[in-house]
Amino acid sequence: MSGPLNEDERAELERLRAEVGTARAETERLTAELHAAAPAAPEEAAAGAAERPRRLWRTPVAVLVLVLGCLLAPISVVAIWSSTTVSDTNRYVQTVAPLAKDPAVQNAVASRTTEEIFKRLDLRGLLSQGVNGILASTHLPPLVEERLRSLVGTISNGIEEFVRSKIGALVKSDQFATAWVQGNRIAHQTMVKVLSGESRAITVQGNTANLQLGPFIDVAKQKLAKAGFAPAASIPQINPSVALFPAKDLLRLQAAYTWLNRLAIILPILTLALLGAAVVLARRHRRMLLAGGLGLAASMVVLGLALVIARAYYLNSLPPDGMPPNAAAAIFDTLARFLQAQLRTLAVVGIVVALGAAATGPSTAAVRTRSALSSGIARLRHGGESIGLRTGRVGSWTYDHRTLLRVVVIIVAGIGFIAWNNPTVAVVLLLALLVLVALAVIEFIARPPREPQGLSGV
Repeated sequence: MSGPLNEDERAELERLRAEVGTARAETERLTAELHAAAPAAPEEAAAGAAERPRRLWRTPVAVLVLVLGCLLAPISVVAIWSSTTVSDTNRYVQTVAPLAKDPAVQNAVASRTTEEIFKRLDLRGLLSQGVNGILASTHLPPLVEERLRSLVGTISNGIEEFVRSKIGALVKSDQFATAWVQGNRIAHQTMVKVLSGESRAITVQGNTANLQLGPFIDVAKQKLAKAGFAPAASIPQINPSVALFPAKDLLRLQAAYTWLNRLAIILPILTLALLGAAVVLARRHRRMLLAGGLGLAASMVVLGLALVIARAYYLNSLPPDGMPPNAAAAIFDTLARFLQAQLRTLAVVGIVVALGAAATGPSTAAVRTRSALSSGIARLRHGGESIGLRTGRVGSWTYDHRTLLRVVVIIVAGIGFIAWNNPTVAVVLLLALLVLVALAVIEFIARPPREPQGLSGV
């Protein structure tokens, strides 16, 4: 037989090639195992003995470097979160803005503000003085005087409910949401100074750190006066406080904040350098890449568990006169949500890297999968050529440089992930899909050299 192959013959040839590739990979694997198990020749044994001391150090050093990188990965994530969310005013305000619509936070603000106002405003005393003044200027029957005095409590309770409803309506309005954002923007600057030790807005009394509420009470007084509650204007200038957490935790937070901000740039770079160095130092780069991906994912799981423990510790350590647990939980979850998103993203990155390393390995499943994909793409390529879609010199050049092109695709995807602003799990999966598509396109465009004429008749 001579001449070009038809479509069926071409498909059969590609299938045979795929089977030959699978058999060849399996043969190489078995040969490597036999060589590893068989005793070496004297010359080879001597050469191996001389070479072994120079190579034995690479594996333990690579493992040690990998472990250090995986240990620093969670700390790096927390440092980035501290630098971008806790220290950055715009990001912080964007993070806490949804809390203005949280029912637990709204109820906590309304209850605390109402409590502080009536703690300083002796409403029953004011009403009693007014009733006594009325009774002193008029002569009423004793029964009427007794009933009038008994109304003091009823009127006081009614006014308190009026004030509570006004404050409750205020915290549920868009006006409060706007004020919440503005107030948190100002409060964030104070918080940063507190964490850095430059401000005393959070005072320490005994064993508790307290947040001063004077500015919030002033705003509530103005709102009540505009609503028609005249006694609010008589509330003195006060600056009460609400217990936040034990004072010992304030010192720990200040120390952690200081060190995390100092290392926010160095730690991520050092972590990436250690993980990359572990792969380079390892004798088997693919296996170390697989271990690195799994180690990164595992370190993010550990960070997630640490957040769960920190949340429970924070809620259990709330002072009795502090913030309600449901409101404190809402605030903690809101502040930590970007941190949780980052650790989930990096966990998926680790899993994707590990799967990629496993897919390029010599295992039977990986070899068969690659052979099946290569055979399918070859069929598509030859189908396109049968209808006149030929890649010509571009296809030959792509085939000769396919390894370089694959490396470039992976590097571009890595740069895209690093440059992406707040990448999410969806972004990671999208980049992984684009990498697979790009690799498939390279394989499709690449045109293997034509077989010799004698082979075409096989």
